[in-house]
Amino acid sequence: MVVGVQIGGSSTIDTTDSYTECSFTSSSYVNVTNLNNYDNITDVPFNTDAVQLEEITKWIWRIISPIIFIVGVFGNIGIIIVLCRMKQWKNITYNFLFILSLSDTTVLLTGLVRRWILAAFDFDIRTSSDFGCKLDVFMIYFSMHVSSWILVSITVERFVKTRFPLQYRTAKFSSLLKIVLIVPILMSFAIDGHLFINNGLMKVQNEYICNNTSDESFNFEENYFVVIDLVWLSLLPFILMFIMNIFIGQTLRSSGRLRGLFMRSKEYRKRNIRSSKRLTQMLFFISIYFIITTLPISIFNAVDSFTTSATTLISAQRGLIKAILYLFQFSNYGINFYIYVNINETFKRNLPMVCRRNM
Repeated sequence: MVVGVQIGGSSTIDTTDSYTECSFTSSSYVNVTNLNNYDNITDVPFNTDAVQLEEITKWIWRIISPIIFIVGVFGNIGIIIVLCRMKQWKNITYNFLFILSLSDTTVLLTGLVRRWILAAFDFDIRTSSDFGCKLDVFMIYFSMHVSSWILVSITVERFVKTRFPLQYRTAKFSSLLKIVLIVPILMSFAIDGHLFINNGLMKVQNEYICNNTSDESFNFEENYFVVIDLVWLSLLPFILMFIMNIFIGQTLRSSGRLRGLFMRSKEYRKRNIRSSKRLTQMLFFISIYFIITTLPISIFNAVDSFTTSATTLISAQRGLIKAILYLFQFSNYGINFYIYVNINETFKRNLPMVCRRNM
């Protein structure tokens, strides 16, 4: 929600979903205007603490965003280059990693970069054009949703490979994994498609903002879509990954003990147990890190959509909390490549050789 706040006769405060930008005169009261419902709330006491919180929020975006961006984008692009040079597109695992790297890079470019520019230069790239507004709003949600379900697809692939190793390479399971890859992408497109249609540039107080173009679309996004996003982005993928990782962990422990019975060397047995234990811990770490980075901001947005307040201090506090939660979420898209490269032993072994061969 975007809120315009007018102080005194001419100064303004624009509250966006990232932070609250405040400027003020000697007046101690502000006028608040909700740009979607056009409700005016007048004579709200102005608190200078809001300005300080806003500055803190800006600096958090300015400092932390480039770190996450550099680590994530360079890592994801590196994985994409290596996968293209390996040319093993028949391997479904590499297809998953390729799409995951693309979707995570898109999240960082459309979401993180926009917020850094907004904090550093006070310019929202969504306002550059009506098409840019529509595309950016759609792509940030679509790429995040695709990323979540690619993680589920990778977990499904590992589940099938671990629980049904003999059937894993058959045509039946190969077709099943392709469906697991394609269906969530199509469903995410259907769920997020309305964002491209129902958002656009609006002129308010002689300035253009990127927002819902109708009260109906605004009410749908505020009352229903936030809940859909919570379930589709975070809750449902986590539940599926967690359950499958439990079965994967149990299978790895059982197979590790079975292999240990046929190993004469005690050192080999210990190494085998450590390897299975490390992989199991990594799988559960992925599930837990996913939920703690995606769930808090999804819950916050859902609760925030049903909460109304016009005070500048509360808006600034929400902006600070949202900045921290969003950056925590963006970190998930910055390290996904590292986690899954370490899980896939074949890719991990081939990575240095491919890099040296193509230098």
